[in-house]
Amino acid sequence: MSRLDSIVLPIAFIIMAVFVQSLRLLIVPAFCITLSILGSFTVIYGLAHIMDVPSFAPTFVLSVILSLSIDYAIFALTRYRYVKTVSVR
Repeated sequence: MSRLDSIVLPIAFIIMAVFVQSLRLLIVPAFCITLSILGSFTVIYGLAHIMDVPSFAPTFVLSVILSLSIDYAIFALTRYRYVKTVSVR
């Protein structure tokens, strides 16, 4: 992982924690993001044995996975919190 990725990951989780306001709910996106990264890098590794893969591919894939996963996690978890607060009333 590059230096930039090691800076972006904690910042992304802090942003998600601010939106979600629950550290327990952050376990689900962390698990999903981890599985997505492991799966995509496994595919890239397999493809690298068959064909030439550009050197920027892992960084690009990681950026796309993080952006899409964090966006969806913020959407899903804020919606969950909203439904939970509405049902309590």
